Amino acid sequence: MVIPWENLNNLPVETRSGEGVGRVIGCDVETETSYVKNYRVKNRGIIKGLLANELVVSRDQVISISKEKMVIEDGAITEPAVEARKVAIAPRAGAEISSRAQSSKN
Repeated sequence: MVIPWENLNNLPVETRSGEGVGRVIGCDVETETSYVKNYRVKNRGIIKGLLANELVVSRDQVISISKEKMVIEDGAITEPAVEARKVAIAPRAGAEISSRAQSSKN
């Protein structure tokens, strides 16, 4: 089944056990393959320990998508989107800092 973006946008997201997570607000697409890598979800604000407004759900954590809702694995949301970006950027930033430090020593 193909779901157009108009139907996916604002689609309710819940866990397998029925806990409401939020609504789909976007996705990250792999440019080389055109596959959706992650879904961006606006947090309903009821998930304990998460204060971010936007969460990241990997496509591997999605159990099903229908016209009514997206169902994800229980415990799929472990960190807010902002934290996920920091993790992805950190290795590059560290390498740049390391290489700058080495070039300043020379």
